[in-house]
Amino acid sequence: VARRNLIMMLIGVEIMLNAAGLAFVAAALRWQQLEGQVFVLFIFA
Repeated sequence: VARRNLIMMLIGVEIMLNAAGLAFVAAALRWQQLEGQVFVLFIFA
């Protein structure tokens, strides 16, 4: 039971990081800044 909860927590963290990355990319595209897209590369790496 504990292993399943750990996996679900890790999936939740990954979804939150992906959402943050999407927000950075959207903001970078909105204001024509490259730093947001570069930061997303660090999040995904």
